Amino acid sequence: MSGSRPGLLAIALLLAATAACRREGMSWERPETGNQAGAEDLLRDGSGGAYFQRGRRTLRFACQGRTLALASSLAGSGCLDVQFWSPARGAMLLRVRRGDGTGLPARRFALRRGFNSICAELDLRRGDRLRLEADVGGIFSRPLLYRLLPAGQRRCVILISADNLGADHLDLYGYGHGTAPAIAAFRREAVMFRWAFAGSPWTLPSHMSLFTALNENEHGVRFQVTNEEQAAAGGGAPQSISFPLGLDKEFLIERLARGFVTCAFTGGINVAAAFGFYRGFDDYSEAANDPFVSDSAARLFAGAAQHLSRHRYPAAFYFLHTYQVHLPYRPPRDLLPGAGNRSEFDFERDIGGIAGVFRCGDARRAVEAAALYDGEVREFDRRFGDFLAFLRRSGLYDRAMIILLSDHGEEFFEHGSWAHGTDLFNRQVRVPLLVKFPGGRFAGQSVERPVSLTDVLPTVLDDQGLELPPALRGRSLLAELRGAPRPRPVLCTNLDGRNWSRIPPQAAWIEDGFKLVGHWPAPPGGTFFAAPPPAFPPWQLFRLDGDPNELRDLAGELPQVARRLRRRLQRALAGEGSSPAKRARAMPRASVEKLRALGYIP
Repeated sequence: MSGSRPGLLAIALLLAATAACRREGMSWERPETGNQAGAEDLLRDGSGGAYFQRGRRTLRFACQGRTLALASSLAGSGCLDVQFWSPARGAMLLRVRRGDGTGLPARRFALRRGFNSICAELDLRRGDRLRLEADVGGIFSRPLLYRLLPAGQRRCVILISADNLGADHLDLYGYGHGTAPAIAAFRREAVMFRWAFAGSPWTLPSHMSLFTALNENEHGVRFQVTNEEQAAAGGGAPQSISFPLGLDKEFLIERLARGFVTCAFTGGINVAAAFGFYRGFDDYSEAANDPFVSDSAARLFAGAAQHLSRHRYPAAFYFLHTYQVHLPYRPPRDLLPGAGNRSEFDFERDIGGIAGVFRCGDARRAVEAAALYDGEVREFDRRFGDFLAFLRRSGLYDRAMIILLSDHGEEFFEHGSWAHGTDLFNRQVRVPLLVKFPGGRFAGQSVERPVSLTDVLPTVLDDQGLELPPALRGRSLLAELRGAPRPRPVLCTNLDGRNWSRIPPQAAWIEDGFKLVGHWPAPPGGTFFAAPPPAFPPWQLFRLDGDPNELRDLAGELPQVARRLRRRLQRALAGEGSSPAKRARAMPRASVEKLRALGYIP
């Protein structure tokens, strides 16, 4: 991080972005401000753009001080939207000076200590000079000016990630336990991708692949426990370093932000801004204890609904993420048929944490754990349905593009391990993907060919008429929906990005209706696991249709198919990679403790 002022290149790029908004007749802008005073500890994006971070909020940075001045190129009923971080309580005045020398009465806003949202409706005229004056020095976010449009004219793209929600626990994908009626109803208005795969079997690399359209080995984002053996043996607290996204890698929200105001409400931790997820967002927010409260999905959707109601952006992209379905499972009691007398499933107590991920449990424990997990799925589904009902009531639903997905699934010892992050079988990497397009386009269609989460944002960019970067692993799926499919293989990996180095590395190649899984030996040394990882053959081959649970290995029966896919997988892996050591950062103690509580580190 740097305390320097935004460079000339960053300012030029921001001016160009604003000019582009005007050329395209957009009804919002991020106007230049009259003072570019610097602040300490700024984050940066790949083009030098500055971001201010305090605690669990990360905002586009405008300036530090008491005043913010800007000019409007918009006219009509509009709104000024700016965030202000204040070190103390105080007040702020908004003054508007017209081009003819007249002015509007000053408006006063009370300031609390911490983050403040200033949202002021105005009768805008082109050339209006706006000035915010605080009686305490603080940090201003990059302001937004926008016209107030009727709900039916506003554009929204809403990307919802239900962390840890496996496709195999949804009725749409053949489960049959009534876990998600709201998602099933949503499917009628959306496109269902029957064979969607995460790039990795755990949260951090999977989400980064989603947002960069790159494979795990290419973006290189991960964390590493530097004293994992000692910590596992009780020889001290774990110490971890993180490898955030390098500034040479494009984060696709930066490109999407050319056409949308961008906001995120997340559970943080493995999608924390510190890994680079803030880039391109106007406002990136992380919930305090999302995995550890029973109503995290309710809080997420209520907060998003409130924000959508108050901040009526003409064009907005929202990323909504929750750990509701993640360990520990503590669903409401009314959603627990089949769980016996249990009301929760705790990873440390019931499995023994990471040490016990390969230790066989009794069949009843697996059934009870799955029932509790299903209760969490039902709770997420209930709150998801409530949110869709809000979008309909508010008039936003029809024109909205709504994407529902997950980053990985969950295993209940079907392939010799618990939870996730341990292998690339479908239980962990086959995920739901449903996309509702504006105006009901493609409603009810089903795509049977395998797709990857790396395809999601290229599809959004393409659908919104925004240019795609030239070097992506993912691709737009619009051709699939328009009847001109372009099948291509899907790659899943658990290699350099493994959250525990002693887990055996794996890679999977999905093509022509087959899935090839390669297994490599775990690194030597280390006696942490209470039971050793399962001993799989070096190569396994499965059919997708007819064997979704991957119970019949066809590598011996179809050796030519196995060899052909193995050659393609090896070619795909050759030459990939990054140099994350150049960007390693020590992780804060609080972040390490949360990762430990979730079972990601010892």
